[in-house]
Amino acid sequence: MRLLPALMRFIGSGLLVFPVGLGISALCHEVFGWRAEYAAAAAVGGLLLINFALSRVFVFRSTGRFAYQLPRFLSIALVMRAAEYLMFIGLFRMASVPYLVAIAASLVMSSLIKFFVYRNWVFNHRLDSLAD
Repeated sequence: MRLLPALMRFIGSGLLVFPVGLGISALCHEVFGWRAEYAAAAAVGGLLLINFALSRVFVFRSTGRFAYQLPRFLSIALVMRAAEYLMFIGLFRMASVPYLVAIAASLVMSSLIKFFVYRNWVFNHRLDSLAD
């Protein structure tokens, strides 16, 4: 798979799902009357599933096994959320980077790492055949 087109699709899918996450949260909170905490959790859960589907079908165009890819995707997503926070703390507290810059830098670094991990480990269908 060519790297640059996949990277551009990855960036585009991230930009696409951002407002969807806000919409899910607003729908649950404003329309359904859920507490903000539950609405945010629904948005995060929905975004995980949407990101998985977009990554599998659109970004990486994977034909690998769903049963192998979903657990890998979810585990990487959870680990990378923790890594984003640690990167933020390192930049903000230890390097005295302004907090908005630290958040943005953490998210950009994390996204680049996720792209390569998703591409080479999660959606690499050749690895699925090795697991059989």
